[in-house]
Amino acid sequence: LTTLLRTSAPSSVHFVRENFHHPQQKSRPRHRHRPRPTAEARARAEHATMGIDLKAGGRRIGHKSSMKVIKTQNPYKRLLIKLYKFLARRTDSAFCAAVVKRLHMSKVNAPPIGLHRLAKFMTDKEGKTAVIVGKVTDDVRMMECPKMSVCALTFSENARKRILAAGGGGLPFFQPAPP
Repeated sequence: LTTLLRTSAPSSVHFVRENFHHPQQKSRPRHRHRPRPTAEARARAEHATMGIDLKAGGRRIGHKSSMKVIKTQNPYKRLLIKLYKFLARRTDSAFCAAVVKRLHMSKVNAPPIGLHRLAKFMTDKEGKTAVIVGKVTDDVRMMECPKMSVCALTFSENARKRILAAGGGGLPFFQPAPP
């Protein structure tokens, strides 16, 4: 409710807001308090050991972040997944396991990499091949592309041209490596 207060001068009127509560309504606190624990909860807390109680069912134990079922319809990618799964299982190669993990990622979680960032990673690594489980795209901000050897799932047309023009090698994943 708003009440009018008049001062001695009739022209000045002040509005004052009162905190009005209906007699049957309880006044609510400005901040919420945690409800008091029940006797049952207190009894459980006495016998509890070290740890935390998580709401909503707790942690997702055994949850894997990668897709279990591959959604891609690309037969080449499906064959790659089969091949690298086999290699990861039969060898103790961390590389194969990492490739399988990356191949299992969805499109959203496997973003492309630009030539500029790739060139930054490949500085002082001559004679090594960069393996990108994703797409390599061109970066027009980079004037000169350094010589580098790259293996990727796909290349943009301009990125492939620039890598080959610099004397590097652009090898797709689907093409088997020469002996």
